Amino acid sequence: MNRPSTRVALTRATYCRRNVFPGQIGAEGYYDLVSQVPVLSSVEAADFDAFRTDPSSPAGRHVGALLAHEVTHWADHVGTVWGQRRLAALYQAMEASENQDEPEMWRIAYEASTASRDRLTDYYTVVARDVAPDEDRPWRTQLTCGYEYGADGHIRPDRPILFYRFHGYQNGPICRVPFSVASLLEANATYAELLSLLEAVGTVEDDVARIIELRLERDRLQRRLYAPRLGVYALVAHHAANTLGLSDSARGYHVASMLATLALNLPDAAFGELPIPNTLRPFGDRVDHLISMRDRGLAFYLLSVNAPPYPLETVDPTDTDVLEGWAGEVVARSGLGTLAALGETARNEIGSVQKIQLTGGREPLYRRLADSGLEVFDGRGLAGTRPTSIGSLATQADYPTPPVLLGDDSVVAIGRRFLSVDEYAFEERLDAGWEYTVRAVEFVAACRS
Repeated sequence: MNRPSTRVALTRATYCRRNVFPGQIGAEGYYDLVSQVPVLSSVEAADFDAFRTDPSSPAGRHVGALLAHEVTHWADHVGTVWGQRRLAALYQAMEASENQDEPEMWRIAYEASTASRDRLTDYYTVVARDVAPDEDRPWRTQLTCGYEYGADGHIRPDRPILFYRFHGYQNGPICRVPFSVASLLEANATYAELLSLLEAVGTVEDDVARIIELRLERDRLQRRLYAPRLGVYALVAHHAANTLGLSDSARGYHVASMLATLALNLPDAAFGELPIPNTLRPFGDRVDHLISMRDRGLAFYLLSVNAPPYPLETVDPTDTDVLEGWAGEVVARSGLGTLAALGETARNEIGSVQKIQLTGGREPLYRRLADSGLEVFDGRGLAGTRPTSIGSLATQADYPTPPVLLGDDSVVAIGRRFLSVDEYAFEERLDAGWEYTVRAVEFVAACRS
């Protein structure tokens, strides 16, 4: 397989072969997990300069929203318990592949398997029809639980999947979407995107224009929420809004994002402490298997049913004291102690994960991300209760942000503490991701159950 000639083509090649973060090649942006690079494929340097000049213009808002979305994917990958575990597994697999170390080659298959479970491929998402949204009568939901298929094509009873089935009030089935890690990641990224849009519109000077633009952005969000083919992006926001009785989609996404971040940060020991509600009793031992698998989709569901009412009249990400109080109540109601104690346990677990031993040339690449990730974890909070918009990254956030690749192969920096191309070992990271992807795809194809 020939190495692509441009940076963007390289990330496209690795992204389309191995990824957890939803997206489509040819889409406006994506996050390449293997090289840890956010890509805005539809944005060029001139577009980025225009965004810098006037972030509140329609074009500037669009670029800012894309940035917020993809950089949030990076932050979740490096700055959560889930992400640090996946990062360590990836770099251990990369080293095994690079060294062709036979006793360690299992790590390549393991990394591919965990990525597949986190994403739960499109096969498990069923779209029955496209239905026009009815804002007065939101979709009905039904919780179900099925099974994954194994590599041999047989059902795996030890690998259950929690699903949401969506139904219209008059149009019958709409879609079925799994509670996957990918759906949690999209809740966070979509909320950061929304926050950036509302923040930028809020700076429009003309009062009438500002009110109109805010309404248009909220209408766009509502249409997106009710687009069946975008179910993975909206699943947990639907569930959070339904569970807490929220009619405002922005508040639904805010709650979903906080609960999703908390689920991504749950330490291993916390899973066994989560109380199981009666709604899950019909699923029998499938719930036990989900707990033993440390299934974060299940964790999100269990945290959500213990959540108190949304604490704010309108979305205000700067009211961190109120939001952390709310998150603390979620934790307490879920039998997990205090937010501070759970955060310390999660941070210690990240520290334990980072003790992996790497001896090859990938070690410096991993350490840069591991160290940055702890700062991201501290900066965002256990439940993501601190702002994550582009504006907050530029003026408030005290943690590192990565270089971002644009569609014309240029690289830009955002944030108060951006990592330079050299600090990030940008080119080396792209090469390492490509080499690993080629070898890993060939190796996994050679493995048989």
